[in-house]
Amino acid sequence: MKPFYIKDHRTKQAFQDAVTSNQYWKASWFITKTFKFGTTEGKAIKEFILWCKGVVDATGCHMYPIASIDIDDNGRTHIHAVILLDRYIKYRAVQPTWRCGFAWAKRFDPKQGGIIYLLTGHKYIQFQKPFC
Repeated sequence: MKPFYIKDHRTKQAFQDAVTSNQYWKASWFITKTFKFGTTEGKAIKEFILWCKGVVDATGCHMYPIASIDIDDNGRTHIHAVILLDRYIKYRAVQPTWRCGFAWAKRFDPKQGGIIYLLTGHKYIQFQKPFC
């Protein structure tokens, strides 16, 4: 799984529209997971996948993340994601379970353009199937 840039604004907008109009998957959380220490893209993605599986195991939900990866100005790898869920889960199931560094989560608000943001200047991480 190699992340890549999406440069076409129409494609980014199509992602945003598809997420906000979906009847099954509900965009619930916008999250950022930052690694405390430098790491490779591959290791960062593996840790993110482990985190996704842990949330699914703990809550029984089905999850599909729309995610991207980047390195911040301090040289730390971070992942942004809009978490799509088949049902609502509470903040405490999403936020405090990240053990690789710093994290924050907030309720997804489609008016803030979170999908377009995470696809702009960040590499898109393509997941082939949801976590169940």
